Amino acid sequence: MADYIAHGTAGVLVPVGDSEAWRETLLELASDTTKREQLGAGARASIESKFNAQHMWEELANELRVRGIVKD
Repeated sequence: MADYIAHGTAGVLVPVGDSEAWRETLLELASDTTKREQLGAGARASIESKFNAQHMWEELANELRVRGIVKD
């Protein structure tokens, strides 16, 4: 998930299997409207800038160039 979620900017990551960390994170976010709004805005900005068709095709074209499949 770290490829999709920038910890503290566009979401919160917790260690796998750490139910106490999940609990603490959920309680913290439930009581902090500002932090939830900041994370939501950061997630939206990430999606709009990185996870879209334009970015996907640019990344694919770059990978094809790196592998020598296409040339500029």
